[in-house]
Amino acid sequence: MGFLRRWLGGSDDRSDGAPDVPGGDDDAEWCVAHEATFDANADRHRVTLWLRLQGADFENEREQQRIFALENRVMRALDESGAGEHDTNSLEPGFFAMRLVGDDADAMVAVVLPLLAEATPGSYLAVRRGPAATAEDRVEIRADAEARATQEPAPQPPSRP
Repeated sequence: MGFLRRWLGGSDDRSDGAPDVPGGDDDAEWCVAHEATFDANADRHRVTLWLRLQGADFENEREQQRIFALENRVMRALDESGAGEHDTNSLEPGFFAMRLVGDDADAMVAVVLPLLAEATPGSYLAVRRGPAATAEDRVEIRADAEARATQEPAPQPPSRP
């Protein structure tokens, strides 16, 4: 768990007294677990939410709360709809990636896209409609939200007598 401890700002020392350095035992364990989740879900459709971070280092507490709250809403919506499930997440340079798996990528997109209306510009979805090695399609979140807004009539203010 050295990866999470470093990511969440915990101690750099392991319980056995050895320093927790990149490339050490904890990182090797995490990499094996990380690859195992991709292997276990290789035959399923996948949607990856690439959420652009406002700060590339992800040290802003307000942004952390916003991203983790969104992740909870996405997981709840997928569970309630039965469209898919949360597979894993990762912190990449400038992005927070959330990977979802299920039997129908389009059903997962339909569930999560409405939740992403306030995503930071530059965020997008990578949609894989098939098993591993199937090409992914990129769906721009902001462009899609703006397209939906132009298709729906704007709400009219109530008329006054």
